[in-house]
Amino acid sequence: MRRRPAAAAAAVLLAAALGGCGADATESYCDTVGAQADELQRLSGEAGDPGTDLVGDTLDVFETLRSAAPRDLTDEWDTVVLAWRDLAGALDEAGIDVTQYDASGPRPAGTSRREVDAVRATAEALRSPRVRAAVDGIEQHARDVCKLDLSGSGLGF
Repeated sequence: MRRRPAAAAAAVLLAAALGGCGADATESYCDTVGAQADELQRLSGEAGDPGTDLVGDTLDVFETLRSAAPRDLTDEWDTVVLAWRDLAGALDEAGIDVTQYDASGPRPAGTSRREVDAVRATAEALRSPRVRAAVDGIEQHARDVCKLDLSGSGLGF
């Protein structure tokens, strides 16, 4: 009979410890979001500037945020990161240097129309309902939990 109170006390201590870790993890994620929001804002402002690797740099930020995210945002961050990886892969497969690419300009030398169309389709997928819903969830969490407004950060593309 003496074991039950000890077991109950251990369960309470474990729950308290895990709850504290969750709070610390969420606080750490929120700190990361706050720090990376400035970088996303900078990248958003440089969109279209020659020499800017908007895709690679944005993907780096998203991967940082994904690795810091709490479990309840894993699916959302997976969706966003995979969509951006697809775009980076399509650009790489076509041999397009994103720092020199102008989507509204002529087709880059050495690329086929099919390759450019594949890049454009992959870029359009960033605006798909699935990716949009994931971004909305991430932004909502940032507002509700982190008390940060990411609407102007470039996350929403």
